[in-house]
Amino acid sequence: MLKIKTAILLIFISSFSLFPDFNPDKETYNILLKNTESDLKNRYNPDELKAGTSGPDMAAFLVNAVYLNFPDEQIKKILSNIAKMQNLDSSSKNYQNFYWYWGDKTVKDTNAVEFIFQQLIFIKIIFSNNLTKTSLKTLDDILKSAIKGIKSHNVKLSYTNIILMKIWNMISYGETYNDKAVFDEGVKLFNDWIKYTSEYGICEYLSPTYYAIDLKNLGLMQNLLKDKKIKENAGVMLNLFWCDMSANWYAPSLRLGGTHSRDYDRLYGHGQIDPFFDFAGLTGKVKTQQKTPFEYYSYYDPPEKYTQIVNKTPRYTIQKWNDNYALNYTGKNFSIGSSTANYYNMDKTPLVINLGSGEKTAVINFFMDGRGDYYGFKKIMEGSGHMKSLHLKPFISSDQEKNEVLFSASCRDNSEGLTGLESVITLPSDGAYYLNDKKLDVYTFQSMWRQYPKPDNIKTFINTTKNNNETVLEIIDNDENSGVGIYYDFKAVSGKYYKTEAEIKGKNIYLYINWYNSTNKRLDPENNVKAECLENTYTNFIQTEPAPQDAVSGRVWIYSTIKNTTQNYIRDIKFIELDEKNSEKGKVIAQFDFKEMKNEKIEIPLNNNLIIVRDNAAAALRIIDCYDKNGKKTNVYLYNDGLEYGALRLTGTHSVIPTDNIAVISCWAYAEDNIDNENKLNEFINKVVNIKSKSDYTDNILTVEVNGVNKVFKLSSDMERFQKISSTFKIKNILLSVDNIEYGKEILNSIR
Repeated sequence: MLKIKTAILLIFISSFSLFPDFNPDKETYNILLKNTESDLKNRYNPDELKAGTSGPDMAAFLVNAVYLNFPDEQIKKILSNIAKMQNLDSSSKNYQNFYWYWGDKTVKDTNAVEFIFQQLIFIKIIFSNNLTKTSLKTLDDILKSAIKGIKSHNVKLSYTNIILMKIWNMISYGETYNDKAVFDEGVKLFNDWIKYTSEYGICEYLSPTYYAIDLKNLGLMQNLLKDKKIKENAGVMLNLFWCDMSANWYAPSLRLGGTHSRDYDRLYGHGQIDPFFDFAGLTGKVKTQQKTPFEYYSYYDPPEKYTQIVNKTPRYTIQKWNDNYALNYTGKNFSIGSSTANYYNMDKTPLVINLGSGEKTAVINFFMDGRGDYYGFKKIMEGSGHMKSLHLKPFISSDQEKNEVLFSASCRDNSEGLTGLESVITLPSDGAYYLNDKKLDVYTFQSMWRQYPKPDNIKTFINTTKNNNETVLEIIDNDENSGVGIYYDFKAVSGKYYKTEAEIKGKNIYLYINWYNSTNKRLDPENNVKAECLENTYTNFIQTEPAPQDAVSGRVWIYSTIKNTTQNYIRDIKFIELDEKNSEKGKVIAQFDFKEMKNEKIEIPLNNNLIIVRDNAAAALRIIDCYDKNGKKTNVYLYNDGLEYGALRLTGTHSVIPTDNIAVISCWAYAEDNIDNENKLNEFINKVVNIKSKSDYTDNILTVEVNGVNKVFKLSSDMERFQKISSTFKIKNILLSVDNIEYGKEILNSIR
């Protein structure tokens, strides 16, 4: 717990307890101050807000600005701009809600009122004394108008993160402004949500993004509300979340294991929830301090009774969400999870396997898609006005028994923007691959350099080619509205000098060395050198920069900027940490390592096993059925076109054109730990190769049976009507259990 400022204490009379002021150490305070000053200059300058500036982000920025006692004139302007983002058209169905982005003319995301209100009521409760009377009145006026938008905002109890935000907003407003009607409505909503969750579980289950919002809302309620019963019940619900998170945490990759609802990081599975494990000291790192006042006042330190679950392996977790279940088996170096349904169109389900360690290791993850977005980086505009990477939402039938999963999926979708219909399983590129007992020679080289902005392969390109037996990197930019380039991130030592040397020919391009502080904020100014190249002769370009005082990391970047078009050839790069400023000696950190790409497409016949071995763990994938749009069986293929992301993919193509026909697939998967020598690997391979599976697909009814390692699995579904007929999945009456211990109901027994 942070030290208590001696001058001021927040006293909550109803609970007779003290909650100390946010009082960060000097380094954390200075970083917060510099970041907020930088944001004011570059992102939230109230005199020249740019179109597309986010209202919720602006309100969150205001929290820090008020805490840091920014000049009142700046606070007034920011409050005024937030007020201007409110919809005051009384004829609108979203009257007194907010526009999400500056410049919007309509309310596209009705959650905006919740996110903005959440931050503003926090300022009112914690930092009113930091505001002048005029600014405080403006804040009051916004909140008193916006509460009407909150009340009219219809939110389902199953919409976990937003219903909790609405509950916090209403109860905190009721307490702060002595509005009993709003308070009572918020309390009723809280009690209804607790009752709903007691029956149906956490519906937005295991979301790496939205669990963070859930924890913050419940944390604000537990820490800052006055009503003792509400505070205690918020603590009980926080224990439920922490038990769930701990049971599903996959320590080797520092991320949530299992299947996820609403996961924005499709390939790696990280999200806003990750820092909470740092705060709780569960990542093996030093327990970190909250870096902003909002983080501090919204954080709840969980009881060890629930967090210690992360240390138990193997463990088998089962949890309910809506009328469905998610299951996850966690070993030392793998986890395998499934879910019996989709929640939305950005889920990780019905199969997720984590294999080995590494925060940026690709998750083994099944999904269906029709835009060729195999790795989750092609964002499109959705109805709420936000850019997101989405996939299709198939009908699913599945069964899991410990470390073994069988599922089937079908989909019909001919939406605008689709180019075909495919089933995809992403895979880590650095494993050893086998087709049954035969080792596959898969090209998996990945350069230490990454691409950003990434080429679209329409107007911008990055190619590695051979030229007179010499390997050359080619960067082509034919788009005046987009850039393209390569970069390398490195750990920086303050005061050290760093140098880029690059041999380039062609047209003009830019060399950058940029610096970042401990919160990954770029430090001003940007450092660049314009490489004015000769078209037919290589020239050696040099850039040397010192790492400033607050730098903990850096990025060396060769980049064709926006508004620039170019075609360049690079035959050598060296990035060096110098011994001293003008020294010719130093440590080479990164160098030219590009190889000519070898695209591969390896056939994996149906009912055969693709086996992946990594970090003393192994997983087997067997595609039993894969049908094209005409109902004919089609094989799947292993592709190596995702090496930029450290990924491969196993893909079955149902259609190469948009179609209204049904796509059908079924898959069996199995994973094991302790594959640490050749004999154990051979035992694993023999075990999975000898598993018997069979299927029948007649009159749209798919029946799949596998005589598995742990039990006999059988699924039968009408793939055309999206109806389950029969299944060996028999789990019921579980809320949240770990190894047959029902934690969920036990925790909720403490609700008052």
